[in-house]
Amino acid sequence: LLISKNQAYLWADGGYFIQAERELEGTGIELMKMATEGYPTLNEWLAKNCKENSKVAFDGRVLSTVLYKEILEIAKENNFSIELNIDLLEKCWIDRPNLPKEPIFIHETIFSGKSSKEKIEEVRQNMEKKEAKSTIISSLDDIAWLLNIRGNDVKFNPVALSYCLVTMDYTNLYIDKNKVSKEIEDRLKNDGINIYPYEDIYKDVKELDGKVIIDENKLNAKVYNDINKNAKIINELNYTTKLK
Repeated sequence: LLISKNQAYLWADGGYFIQAERELEGTGIELMKMATEGYPTLNEWLAKNCKENSKVAFDGRVLSTVLYKEILEIAKENNFSIELNIDLLEKCWIDRPNLPKEPIFIHETIFSGKSSKEKIEEVRQNMEKKEAKSTIISSLDDIAWLLNIRGNDVKFNPVALSYCLVTMDYTNLYIDKNKVSKEIEDRLKNDGINIYPYEDIYKDVKELDGKVIIDENKLNAKVYNDINKNAKIINELNYTTKLK
C-alpha cells in the first residue's frame, strides 16, 4: 500500500484482482495489478514520482531488506530521503490489536529428530566455514525449527513472534517474556539459549562486529539498518532453511 499526498495505491497479484476491485470501490485507493502491462511496479512508481528533497516513510519492521535496498538505490538516484523508523498507523488505527501473547511450548526431540543443541552446532559449523561471528535469523519457521519451539501467534502456523541471534559463544531468543513459562525458560537455558525481550534485537545488533550472516529476503529493514556499520554482511539463504 502506498499513500501519497493526493493518491493511494494497492499492489495486488492476479489471485486478488476481482476481490481487490470490489473491496477498494469507493475508498479512493486505486488497484495496481502486479505483473500486468500498463501498471508500474511500486519501485517504478517511486522512481517516477519521488523527486529531489521529497521523503518516503515506512515502518522498517515490516519491509524486507531486499525491498529496502532497492528503494535506497532509487533514493540515491532521485536524491530523496528515507524514514524507516515511523509506524504511520499508530495514531490513526484506533482499534488496532496488540501483538499476540500466546505461550510457546517445546517441540520434543522424539518428533524433531535432533536437539536444539545439535542444530545450533550445525549453524555454527556453517559460520565457521564462512569465518562469520554471528547469524541473525528472523523467519519464524526457521526459529521454531532451530530451537525446537512452537507457538500460536499466527493462525494455522505453529510459530511465535521472535528473533534469534546465534554467535560462536551464545544463542539469544528475542521474544515477549510473558510467552515463556519458567519451566520452558529453564529448558531453553539448559540448551544454551538465552531469553531476551523482543525489541532488544535492535539494540544488540548494534554491537555486532566481524562477519554477520543474514538472509536479506527474510530480515526486516530495521534490523538490517541497525546492524553495526563496521560489521561485514554475508547475505545467503538461511542455513536453517537448507538444514530443514
